[in-house]
Amino acid sequence: MLDHSLNKGIIADYVLMDSWFTQAPLIKSIHDKGLFVIVMVKQLKQRYQYQGQRLTLLELYRKAKPLIGNKDILCSIHVQFG
Repeated sequence: MLDHSLNKGIIADYVLMDSWFTQAPLIKSIHDKGLFVIVMVKQLKQRYQYQGQRLTLLELYRKAKPLIGNKDILCSIHVQFG
């Protein structure tokens, strides 16, 4: 669906997806197309690369800084799948 949209001329900077689709191979293929990926995640055995450390989701929550002044977003953190 993403390729079809891009081929039809839709311009995008990022793809937003729910935790259901948050899988490393899919995220990599989207990123390889030059798009940023914003995802929701759920607690699994998955580890995330953050500042040279491999962390669980719970450990990421502890590291993430709250966003002051934005009541809709609790926190945001940039990671890589590890």
